Formats: sequence, structure tokens, C-alpha cells
Amino acid sequence: MLKTGMYVRCSIDVEDPNEPRDFITGKIIEINDFSETAKVQFIDLLELKKYYKVPDVLDFPFSKIHHCRISNGSLVVYNKTGYHIIQCIIDKTEPYLYYFLSSETGEVLKVCEKDIEASFNSGEISPLSQMKRFEFQNPMWYFGRSAVNKTMHTIDNAFYGFKELAGCKIFLKPYQLKTVMRCLSEPNCRYMIADEVGLGKTIEAASVLKVYLSDKKTKRYCYVFLIH
Repeated sequence: MLKTGMYVRCSIDVEDPNEPRDFITGKIIEINDFSETAKVQFIDLLELKKYYKVPDVLDFPFSKIHHCRISNGSLVVYNKTGYHIIQCIIDKTEPYLYYFLSSETGEVLKVCEKDIEASFNSGEISPLSQMKRFEFQNPMWYFGRSAVNKTMHTIDNAFYGFKELAGCKIFLKPYQLKTVMRCLSEPNCRYMIADEVGLGKTIEAASVLKVYLSDKKTKRYCYVFLIH
């Protein structure tokens, strides 16, 4: 039975709500037994909401949310003090979960889940439970998966050549990157790179060549290096 203060696993997938893939963890702050719905709050201790679209509060029917644990090692707040979860304690006679918390000073406390605050990406669920409900994704994977998707989207939509340069083992300095981007911006790249000795002219030229070689279109290249 769901109760106020419990942490639950919720879907926030707006693209395909019938077969959701994005799950996060929230805390029940209000229950309406008449409509069989719960108001769930999504807490953000790590200030991740400024990067990702996560709502503050949503209403869910009871059938769409499930009681879940908070992962061991997660940061939580109890009495305005930060702690880390050591272990979850399950008492079949109690509806709530309890946790052993550890502070930076080594203090260990046993606290009920309704008395702590935990971030929306700290939930835990067993793979077996996921399979039983035909689910796809663990809430603790949400942030990592979103970060990868956002990064790949940014790279794929960046200016020509950026994706290839992002995979280089050489870290280009700002002035080198500016030179490379200027060369790549022209339909026909015909530039003389004439910086002073030691500023990385060879690296700049090789970076431009890397982008052109990665392009499947047939092109002709001619690089001329002066020997001092």
C-alpha cells in the first residue's frame, strides 16, 4: 500500500507513455484515496534540473507508480544535513523502508524513508522486477543516459568537422581550433598556415586533413610543408 513519504518509481516518458523508457524516482507528498492518485515530488539535491527537463511535481494513478529503494551510496538529506546511504532495511511488518545513513564524521543513523530527501536519479530497482513489468530502464540510469543522448545530439548538430575533431586524441588549443574551423568553412580549402615556430601548424593541418579524409566524398588533397 502506498503512503505519503514513500519513494516511488515513476515514468516521465512523454514520447511513448504506453511503453515508457524514462523513469525517475520521486517522493509521495499527497495521496487522494478517492481518485486513487498520488502527488509525487522530484527532489534535486545535485542541481541537475537546470540541465535536464525534470518536473517538480506530477500526479500519478496508483497503478503507474511503484515503491522502490534508494541506491546504496546515494546522497540524502536528513535534518538539513547530508548523509550517504549505507544499507536499506526491509521490515515486513512496516510499510516504510528504513536506511542506515553515514555522515562525514562517521556518525551512523537509522532513519525512515519519509524523513529523508533523495534526488530523482537515486532510485534502485531489481532487474527481475523490471522484467515482470516489461520495463526497460532503471531510474538510476536516467541521468547518465540523458547526458549521453544530449552530448551526441549536440555533436551531431554541430558545425562541419566538429564530430571528427571531438574524437581526436590531441586537445586543440582555442587559436588552433579557430584556424581549423576557418579552413573547413570554405568550399575549397586553400590556405597557407604561417604561424610562428612551435604554435602547432602541423597539428592544425593534420586536423583539417582528418576531417576531409573522414568524408566519403572523393576529394583531392595537396599539403605542402616547408623544411627549415
